[in-house]
Amino acid sequence: MLTPGVRLPLTKDPELWRKATALGAEIIWASTYGKRLIDPACGRPADDVRFPKGDVRQVRYLSNIGRDVPDHMRYEAETQTLSLGEGAFAPVPEAVWSYHVGGMKVVTKWFGYRKAKPTSKKTSPLDDLHVERWPTEWTDELIELLSVLRRITDLATAQRDLLTGILAGPVFTRDELSTAGVLFGREADRKPRHRPVDTLFTDSEGA
Repeated sequence: MLTPGVRLPLTKDPELWRKATALGAEIIWASTYGKRLIDPACGRPADDVRFPKGDVRQVRYLSNIGRDVPDHMRYEAETQTLSLGEGAFAPVPEAVWSYHVGGMKVVTKWFGYRKAKPTSKKTSPLDDLHVERWPTEWTDELIELLSVLRRITDLATAQRDLLTGILAGPVFTRDELSTAGVLFGREADRKPRHRPVDTLFTDSEGA
C-alpha cells in the first residue's frame, strides 16, 4: 500500500545527519537567493547567489539583448547557450534549462511572463499592457535565476547518493519519534488543497 505525501527518512547515523543538514543548508540558501542560512565562511554570502568571477560556472552575458523585448527564446545544448532574441547567456547546462517543478519548466515560465507577448491567462484589459523596452533589471534577474538553478542541479547527485546511504542504514520510525516527544500533524491536515479550475493556467512556450 502506498502512503501519500512527502516521506522524509530520518537517519540515526550522526555523520549522515551532518551531511544531510549541510546539504540542506546549501539548497535553502540558493533557493532563497541568499536570504536564509547565510554563512560567508561556507561560501554562502548574503543576497548574492551568483558565482564569483573566474569560476567556470559563472553565467556570462555574451551578447546584449538590446532595448526591444524578445519574442522568442532558444537553447543550444552543444554550446550550453541560452538565447533571448539577440542576447545570449552561457554556460547554461542542459539540467538548468530543463529544470522543472511539477512539470513546469522554470526558465521557460520565467520568460513566458516577460516576452513581447506574455504567455499567461488574461483576466482583464490591463493584461494587454506590457513593457515596451527590456529592463536591465530583468537581465540581472535571469542571471540570478540561472545561477540558483545551477547550484541546485549541481547538488542533485549528492542528494541522490545521500538518500541512498540513509535508506541503506537505520532510520527512525514514527513510533520512535512519538515516544521521543515529536508531535505530528493531524490527518486532516494531510489532505491536498485544490485550487479552483478557473485559476489554473498553462504555458506553451518551448525551446
